[in-house]
Amino acid sequence: MFLQAIEILLQNVRTEREGNWSLHLNSTAAMLPYIYITNRINYSRWLPVYPLDMLSLPLDVELAFQRGEFSIRQKPGKFNGVWSDMATEKSVIKHSKGCDGISGITRQKPTLMRWSLTRHVLADFTSEMKTRSGCSNDKSVENDEVKPIALIRDEDQVQKIVDHVLEKMTDPFATELNPPSLINSSTGMHASKDIQTSLTSAVDDGNTMARSFIDEAFAEGKTRSFFGSTPRSKLKTFEDLTKTTKLKCRKGEILNLHINPELVFRRALVLANSRDDVNVEKVLSFPIGPIPTALFHDYGTMTNHVNPIFAINSKTRHRIVTLSPSSINRIPF
Repeated sequence: MFLQAIEILLQNVRTEREGNWSLHLNSTAAMLPYIYITNRINYSRWLPVYPLDMLSLPLDVELAFQRGEFSIRQKPGKFNGVWSDMATEKSVIKHSKGCDGISGITRQKPTLMRWSLTRHVLADFTSEMKTRSGCSNDKSVENDEVKPIALIRDEDQVQKIVDHVLEKMTDPFATELNPPSLINSSTGMHASKDIQTSLTSAVDDGNTMARSFIDEAFAEGKTRSFFGSTPRSKLKTFEDLTKTTKLKCRKGEILNLHINPELVFRRALVLANSRDDVNVEKVLSFPIGPIPTALFHDYGTMTNHVNPIFAINSKTRHRIVTLSPSSINRIPF
């Protein structure tokens, strides 16, 4: 599922670079299940509108887009197209807010309006004069992402990600070493049965939600308002494995926080090294798990008692509580 999502993103980038209109519409539509299952309200409402509008374009515009004219190339070549907003940043906005732009000159709206309406013409004259005078060349309009320094930077970042995955995470591609259950590659946590079922069926559930919204909000005789509330998905993730605990602060505030037993144990060890009244033996005497360790033997099996017994230790004067097997079976593991 993860590789399928990455493939959709790469396809969307490819449509921009190559000017492939059909692939652009297909990759955009393929994002819909992920948008709905992750509860992106605005995108889930408006993203289905975009492909439908693009399928109803005037014939001349549609033919131009099929020729790749929806992406902009600042110089001849292959795989160097960019979206119109990025091209605008590189040209019009750059000239507008650069050292020779309008920034810092005036804030009067009529002047800004006249300047903005004619700036694209002045930018053409400026670019042509720089080219004829030799002040600029083809490299000045080259995409920054294909320059040698950018390629070296990207390669270095990719290598850092690979090293981090191999050294500190569970390798997602070493399927023969991974358990059959779904695990979190960064933490190593195993998903419960309901979480695994929810994650593995997330794309299908998102596809069902998207199809339901489109059929009910766009079809003739629609039964749902386009601007009405959108049902939220019930996707379960690894965050559901960590339950919140209510804690009361000194100021009286009640906070819902995630309590990580390992983190609590590490902090307790730090206290044992920094305080005289706390030692490691005292830290290890307190259980940090949801089930008391006193209910189990050292080798992992449960202790077995017939009836509940309350006794007083003659040396420590602590009350000892033992449970019957029927009580132990009711512990919520």
